Amino acid sequence: MFYRGMCYQEVVEKNRQKGGDILEVTVQREGAKETAVIVTDYADGLTVSTDTLVYEGEYLQSWTLAFGCKEPIPIFLRDEYEGIKREMAML
Repeated sequence: MFYRGMCYQEVVEKNRQKGGDILEVTVQREGAKETAVIVTDYADGLTVSTDTLVYEGEYLQSWTLAFGCKEPIPIFLRDEYEGIKREMAML
């Protein structure tokens, strides 16, 4: 499938390029919604990151990143992006 926005396969490749070992990649589909979760290990378990990308249709809706059991950090949120686009169009 072609995605508009960051594709989860690109996240896997970037994490590998940064020296991470991919522990798990899961993709779940529910109708038009697709969720990809990438778990990456850095430095033999000293740091484990979890990227969660949610797509609706072909569009990335959200991307969050969590380290260990800490609260996920939003990397991209479609609602915020659309809001910024609307603000910029009014300038």
